[in-house]
Amino acid sequence: MRFYYLGIFLLLFACSSGPQRIEIEEEKDLIPEVIAFDPQSGNIFLSSVHKKKIGIIDPRASTFLDFISSGQYGYKRGVGMMVFDNKLFALGSDAESGNGTSILLVLNLPEGNLLESYVLSDSSTHFLNDLVIDRRGNIYLTVTQ
Repeated sequence: MRFYYLGIFLLLFACSSGPQRIEIEEEKDLIPEVIAFDPQSGNIFLSSVHKKKIGIIDPRASTFLDFISSGQYGYKRGVGMMVFDNKLFALGSDAESGNGTSILLVLNLPEGNLLESYVLSDSSTHFLNDLVIDRRGNIYLTVTQ
């Protein structure tokens, strides 16, 4: 299966209805990085490396709204995200200062309230850039040094 990126849009595939295209006209400078799907609500989450925020897309209504606003809860450039156990795990990292600073937010669904926050900021150079969660709830992170 091939995916092509032309501007800021999402191409969604549904078995019964065929492809659906949702364009995000309001924020051409979003620079999306990660996409995560919530099977319970059908909503799609999209992180922004430029605006340091997470948007939520309702494919039924073709709407895009802020799920968390720019820098909310200390969120950095959105680089890893996954829905697990009715929570959104969102990893943000920044290396602008020369030292890496990363944060893992755990947000409840569907409201987006902060449940937990884990910050990694020290004198080491690091950039946490992706995550996956296994069936037991163990979180695995990748790091670029």
